[in-house]
Amino acid sequence: MSTTPLWTSSWTIRFLLVPAAILATAAAPARAPGQRPAGDSALAARNEALLQAAARRDARGAARFFPRRGTWDWVRASPKRGGETLIRRFAAAETARVIGLGGPACELFDGPRGSVGPLSDASLAIQANMYGARWRRVGATRFVSPETDETPPVFVEWRREGQTWVVSRIGVRRHYTPPSPGPERNLVTPNGSGGEFATAQRWFTRQEAIEFRSARYGPYGLARPLAAAEVTRVGALDGVGVYAEAGARGVPDVLYVMVGPDRYQPYTMFAPPTCHHLTPADATP
Repeated sequence: MSTTPLWTSSWTIRFLLVPAAILATAAAPARAPGQRPAGDSALAARNEALLQAAARRDARGAARFFPRRGTWDWVRASPKRGGETLIRRFAAAETARVIGLGGPACELFDGPRGSVGPLSDASLAIQANMYGARWRRVGATRFVSPETDETPPVFVEWRREGQTWVVSRIGVRRHYTPPSPGPERNLVTPNGSGGEFATAQRWFTRQEAIEFRSARYGPYGLARPLAAAEVTRVGALDGVGVYAEAGARGVPDVLYVMVGPDRYQPYTMFAPPTCHHLTPADATP
């Protein structure tokens, strides 16, 4: 007959442990519906810090948020339904060169510089300046711009690299490419007068390119209201007033074509952002 005490038997230990496990589970605080796991606030703060660097057009500072190994993706989706989405994959070791002045993705942290209306959906710098650094979270690791009624959304997606959150993908809308000019070149007459609206013009309804001082422009985004003090007339096309941002000099990055009372359709210059023509030596110290 065994002399082992009853309280040391394996069956007794199992019986005693079961209630303890149940009590431990019941004592653990339940996560409220929609509440994110601990540590998620660190990701939100990191995304905000990246966008703050973007708002400063600080590509060098932004580079520290990218991976140190592996790759990351630059996704450029067409704003047109059924349009092509372009994806470029870059090695982590090339990030500083890729997003710096003269790099293939420099427009992420650069872009046209102005204050009237959205100028570029391909630039995190413009998005962060327009909408701030606190973006809406979608899913576990993606943040989208707070802009409304725009598709596809501009986003930043993250992944873990050891204990650090790093950029995995950045998604933007790529620049509009206007069609090649036909036999009629749609030339804007500098300082021309006109009080007509563009909505009745063939070049407007067909979304054709227009030309101003040897530069080509294509329609971009939706028409928007602007106060008279925000723009200044620079010319006319077929009796339609063509405007630029108030105070703009030389050849502007964006033109505004009148489509109704105090409503204007933006036309962006068909040219790569300025940063593509610069090198790191051009940076201001």
